[in-house]
Amino acid sequence: MKKSVNYKIASIAMALPFQLLVVLIGSEYLGPYLNKHYPQSFDWKPTLLLTGFLMLFYTGYKMFELVNKDLKSDD
Repeated sequence: MKKSVNYKIASIAMALPFQLLVVLIGSEYLGPYLNKHYPQSFDWKPTLLLTGFLMLFYTGYKMFELVNKDLKSDD
């Protein structure tokens, strides 16, 4: 396995938890603010959580896809 692939795997392992924290903390504070200043028929906090988790899943999928492509090209 190439050294660059190892770095990509390590960067994924370090990046995803930080992205998760941004989603959780962001929705915790931004949700009530949006509820107060931009009231809608729905609650903003679950909407932000769902959107954040979908973006997090997509980012993780693309990162792992990139690493998998690099691993297959080494063979």
